[in-house]
Amino acid sequence: MKGYSFDDKLELLGVLAGAFLIIMGLVTVASVPWATIENTAAALLQVLGILIVFAIAFVLIAITYSGNTDELLPGGKNAE
Repeated sequence: MKGYSFDDKLELLGVLAGAFLIIMGLVTVASVPWATIENTAAALLQVLGILIVFAIAFVLIAITYSGNTDELLPGGKNAE
């Protein structure tokens, strides 16, 4: 009799959500939101917000991805 196998479905959701946040952060940077604001403090807050979105995305991917990230990066353990 074959037992149950557990497959984490939330890993895919976490990685996709992190990727979505990275894409939205890039879109926000590309739209140059600080170009229409005359207040420097507001522009700095917008840039800080974008950096926080990138940080949340990378942390979300790092927490949910259960694979070995050394294999994904160039120059990792499997590099020739």
